[in-house]
Amino acid sequence: MKYIYCLLFLVSFISCKKEDEPAPSNISKRQAPFGDNIVDTQLSKVLYNGNMTSEFLYENGYLSEYRAYIVTKDTPPYLKGTFKRISGKLDSYEILKANRIVFESHYISKDMIKLYTMQFNTPETDTVQKISETWFYQPKVAVKKFVYNKSGFIIQERYTEGLNEQYPTVINYTRNAQNNIESSWQTSALETEKNSQSQFKYDTHPNPFFKIGVDRGGMFSVQSYSPNNIIEERWIVNNTYKVFKTYDYTYLQNGYPEKVTVKSYDASGSVYETYALDFIYN
Repeated sequence: MKYIYCLLFLVSFISCKKEDEPAPSNISKRQAPFGDNIVDTQLSKVLYNGNMTSEFLYENGYLSEYRAYIVTKDTPPYLKGTFKRISGKLDSYEILKANRIVFESHYISKDMIKLYTMQFNTPETDTVQKISETWFYQPKVAVKKFVYNKSGFIIQERYTEGLNEQYPTVINYTRNAQNNIESSWQTSALETEKNSQSQFKYDTHPNPFFKIGVDRGGMFSVQSYSPNNIIEERWIVNNTYKVFKTYDYTYLQNGYPEKVTVKSYDASGSVYETYALDFIYN
């Protein structure tokens, strides 16, 4: 339930720093959802402890719509995200939310209102993609920029509230030989020291969120940025990396995950939350 509340009021990220620049022809090869990546194995639904929490719809091989549900049965979606493409190129991503949500009684109204809209601008350079974001629920505007390496993978994000891009919050990513994100950290104009430092370990199986470009919450996040599946997350606590989450998967014959058990740990190393996700494919 904590995950649901965060989705309604939180969008996190963003940053930027130039590394090896891709040739112009690599723009179409950028990782999903920014490039021309057709989804060959289509994730249809994600179940949270046996109840549907996410649904994914496709058109012409691309993710076209995301729907989020309260983890109970027979309720309409409380969030809906729609991708718009023009001539195959990503144009916008619009998020709607239910006009009225009562979590205690599991009531979700069928009428929806705009939460926010992302407008994907024409790429500024071979390595930079700019997004203009407009929030309606809590009115504000923001600018996000993604920076890519020579293979088309995101290596930085930059986020600035308002239209002044001079003082961004920046998230940096380092990738391993398999192009998986192995570490990340955040800086800002007012705080140049690294914070929110994380490390990640992976399996060797395909990540079902990678080619659709969003995570199970319909967000751009580290969960969808790497070709393989995260099996362990570590965060800095008192200048030492400690395990924050572990992921234990079972797989289908095609290598994609069928189920994962997730455990969250506190700073002392004790488990304080465990849940299971099931993956259903078209």
